[in-house]
Amino acid sequence: MSPSFDNLTEDHGSESEEELDFSDLRENYDVRMEEGLDTFVVIDGLPKVPQESKQKLVKFLLKKLNSVGRTKEDAIFMPLDDKNMSEGFAFVEYATPQQAIEATKKLHGTPLDKKHTLAVNKLTDIERYGREGRVNDEYHPPELEDFQEREHLRWWLGDPNGRDQMVMHRGDSVGIFWNKKKDNPENIIDRLQWTEMFVQWSPLGTYLATMHARGVQLWGGPNWQRIHRIPHPVCNLIDFSPGEKYLTTWSFKPIEVAEDDPVLSMDEDGKNYIIWDVATGKPLRSFQTHDLPGPTEDENGQPVKKKIPWPAFKWSADEKYVARMLDGQSISIYELPRMVLLDKTSIKIEGIRDFEWSPATPQRE
Repeated sequence: MSPSFDNLTEDHGSESEEELDFSDLRENYDVRMEEGLDTFVVIDGLPKVPQESKQKLVKFLLKKLNSVGRTKEDAIFMPLDDKNMSEGFAFVEYATPQQAIEATKKLHGTPLDKKHTLAVNKLTDIERYGREGRVNDEYHPPELEDFQEREHLRWWLGDPNGRDQMVMHRGDSVGIFWNKKKDNPENIIDRLQWTEMFVQWSPLGTYLATMHARGVQLWGGPNWQRIHRIPHPVCNLIDFSPGEKYLTTWSFKPIEVAEDDPVLSMDEDGKNYIIWDVATGKPLRSFQTHDLPGPTEDENGQPVKKKIPWPAFKWSADEKYVARMLDGQSISIYELPRMVLLDKTSIKIEGIRDFEWSPATPQRE
């Protein structure tokens, strides 16, 4: 007898929810909160404008946002209060999670205009750190550390005998000495395992650079304290600008940047060169190594060792510009400190093999 509504049991022809297996559906379609929101950032510090000016502000902000990734007007949500005024913040969706990370690293703390500075955070971070119990409802002012005067980095200029300094790397020891005209050098400091590769003075003698697997360290002052860490992993070569404002680092191995790296961004991932601001210890721009001209194998089929041109980036005497050559093709000139390509194009010079800046400091208007 075929079943009818009258004699249909409560579970006839169906299965209870406990008996159904939804695991495959959950695996394919379940949305995890962080994965669904990891392309979003929150922008604080925006000006508060009336509704009629909101579109203009969005377009102005968009230029800044697209300098580190790709977003569009309809991906920017700027809420209004009950007086139809913007509330000083916005939610922005980027194309990828990596672009959202870039925005937090490169736009956080940058000026929007003369009166407003951006604060950029990942939406998932705000959710994570803002959960109940993680933020104290009562405001406590931050504790400011007492000012500590730093050692003078050019202290050696005050030596009453006007002596020069020199550094010696011998075995596992690195020593700094006063050079004496007739007598043996006078040791100032000697440290074991101070470097893992080599040491190098900056051009004016302000810093001593030591090389390590995790990057470069800059030392200075009468006690040779560490001034900066430059986190270029497995760095092979360095070059200071003439006035020590900037530093070029290079590694044969392309850089691998972790997502939570506090200094390097995804812009540096896969690159070989980084131009650094020495005063802040922050990267300004990164580049890949050019393919070197010539055959890759000799007549016996063995790989040819090619010597990388160094320094690969050459500085103008006043440090306003730095230039890089593409062998046989062009020179690219970058304006400091923004590291933007001058006139947005490289200078084409067929057959170029080398170049040098004039050593004289120009008088620029």
